[in-house]
Amino acid sequence: MRLISFIFFANAVIFNFGYAQVGWDLAVGGQQYYAPIKNVSVGHWQPQVMGGVNRFINTGNTMSVTLRMTYNRNKYQGDALSWQTLFQYTPIVANHLELGVGMGLGYQLAFYPSQSQKWDGTNWTEGKSVKGVWQIPLQLSLGYRGLEVTRGTFTPYIAYNTNFLFRYSPDLTPLPSAAFMMGVKFKPTLSNKN
Repeated sequence: MRLISFIFFANAVIFNFGYAQVGWDLAVGGQQYYAPIKNVSVGHWQPQVMGGVNRFINTGNTMSVTLRMTYNRNKYQGDALSWQTLFQYTPIVANHLELGVGMGLGYQLAFYPSQSQKWDGTNWTEGKSVKGVWQIPLQLSLGYRGLEVTRGTFTPYIAYNTNFLFRYSPDLTPLPSAAFMMGVKFKPTLSNKN
């Protein structure tokens, strides 16, 4: 956990989140785990909530870094908390339409809903109730950048996220997790003080 906190806060320092003009990113949606097996069905969508801070890293405001935290509610697999750093490319097409693609690195803590069992080769033994896994998030998004207010710009968006979870299961690595999200980003306007 110390390593995760270090990586998360190192990114905040590297990209100057402490002193830079940062924006906010909030989203809600549905999430599910799925396995690449025959006759698998899509079902058991569970709620997901995500919040984060983002910062544009170029003058054209098309590349950004987002530090975000996500909570997944899943009564079958167990709840999960994740921390991610996401690098995004979000060009504007057709005046206000924002297309986005992003990739990053994250860490997830999965909390099992019951006591897990672990096979040691000959017997089942008591497992851990929490499991930490590395993840590689990928995101595709479509938004409308241009809802301007006095203090900044809102960008409502929809997104499809896929997280590849490593070491979640020895048989399914990486285990994909999908989410459809609806959210809004807010970028405050820089104020000019004389």
